[in-house]
Amino acid sequence: MADIIKLEILDREKMYPNTMLLDYLNGKNPMISFIDRKPTKFQSINFTGDRGLLKEILTKYNKSIGAQTNVFENIESVENEKVKFVVTGQQPGFLTGPLYTIFKTLSAINYAKKFSDEKLHLIPLFWNASEDHDVEEVNNICVLNKQNEIIPFVVEDKFMTGKSLEVCELDKTQISDMLKEIVDILPVTEFTNELYQGLIKETLDKSKKWGEFFSRLMSKLMSKWGLILIEPWIFRPYLKDYFTKLVTDPIKYNRIFLETTKKLTEIGYKPKMHKKENIVGLFYIDEKYYRNTISLNNDGVYEISNGTTITKEEITNEIQSNPERFSTNAIFRPLAQDQMIPTHIFIGGPSEIGYHIQIKDLYKEFSLTQPNLQFRFGATVIERHINRIIEKYKFNIAELRDLNRLTSNLLKSDNKDFLDIYFNQISRTLDELNENLLTFNQELGNRSQHRKQNIMKELSNIERMYIKYVKDDNKVLQNQLRKARDYLFPGDKPQERVFNIFQYLNKYSMNLLNCMQDYLTKVDPGNHVVMKCWMF
Repeated sequence: MADIIKLEILDREKMYPNTMLLDYLNGKNPMISFIDRKPTKFQSINFTGDRGLLKEILTKYNKSIGAQTNVFENIESVENEKVKFVVTGQQPGFLTGPLYTIFKTLSAINYAKKFSDEKLHLIPLFWNASEDHDVEEVNNICVLNKQNEIIPFVVEDKFMTGKSLEVCELDKTQISDMLKEIVDILPVTEFTNELYQGLIKETLDKSKKWGEFFSRLMSKLMSKWGLILIEPWIFRPYLKDYFTKLVTDPIKYNRIFLETTKKLTEIGYKPKMHKKENIVGLFYIDEKYYRNTISLNNDGVYEISNGTTITKEEITNEIQSNPERFSTNAIFRPLAQDQMIPTHIFIGGPSEIGYHIQIKDLYKEFSLTQPNLQFRFGATVIERHINRIIEKYKFNIAELRDLNRLTSNLLKSDNKDFLDIYFNQISRTLDELNENLLTFNQELGNRSQHRKQNIMKELSNIERMYIKYVKDDNKVLQNQLRKARDYLFPGDKPQERVFNIFQYLNKYSMNLLNCMQDYLTKVDPGNHVVMKCWMF
């Protein structure tokens, strides 16, 4: 079915108004001169890590989450020097989180296939960022009910606050009750029971921790394409030397990052990631599993945000004895990843591409090659009832981001003939008067022309007032546009940042993922495509 669907690409500039990202993707200066490479031209990646150890780690973890055969076939090839990875990742959101997590994953799967050749075999890998402690970013989900209303659900667990998600145990009773509530508000289909009582509930029953639940679900959905999953805590025992460098001289590394950030600012960009130079690039996970920041004070003592202090000797000894108690912050996480994994391509969202641009000089400092940066696919999923509104009023989806302007433009178009009759008549009369006055007196004609400009401005004001009154009377148009906007840009955010994949799988079956994956093979990397899911 996907073969006969016409591709509809949305304007990247309207969907992702991020100058750093857009200049990078479009190959524009000063960005390209600054980063000294283009997204369309890949550089080779030098990897000196232990491939045998990596194979062992990946095998053990993916067995633990019940991965399919295709995954282990990929893992078996890891020791081959021709093999490198296409890596993407995300925090472990509830029920896989927002749609863009799925689109990131499909990007990794498709890019691995697209960019492989005889000399390079690429494998997709998803980095489950379960070391993160931002609970509010992952503990919620938004679902459309039978009335197409957005209903939020939040897993409330005070014991999760401030802790790495990797150690957070699942409140299975609360989650099971929530799943029942979600099923109750969704339309019942032939796929509902298999999806929620089968796939989700069975996966929940097998899982103990938050990160594990996410990995198991993602593996169920994606491992048929050979997607490997991993959680960062597994690598920590093998990153002792890296961790020691970060705590030994944090100011040195932070200054490299801050200098790059400063240069970006000087050439007109607004980088989003900022750090104080005395903040160590690691968090300390204490005995209660809270994730604490570490800072270096003027006396050379390390202050941990739980109120304790530690000397340089003590903290380096702690790293050697208990590396599992340390995890990297956002700046230094990619470098930890790329010391353990031969990453040929990193796939990120708008902010992540920006973060990677900010840390480019740190790669040189640690004698690493920064991966080739690719933007993920984006998509807006449209269902039939929304498509009817779009076809009826004939507007571009991205125009819904400014609902007032779109409404005014549509009403102007509908009322153009009525207004134009009078406006054109006035304009012709003024032109005729001006022509006669110019013949009579040049100065008088020039003044007349200036007066005409003022009159036309007043007519524009009259038009705006007219459209306002028409808008107030045209409730059907406004309600339908608002309905489309709330579906495609809920909360004024792109749909992919709010809705979850399971509401669509419930309507259209698990085969929808196959259709999405196949459809995206026809899209150039980094584009945002419209998916009319009832047509798959």
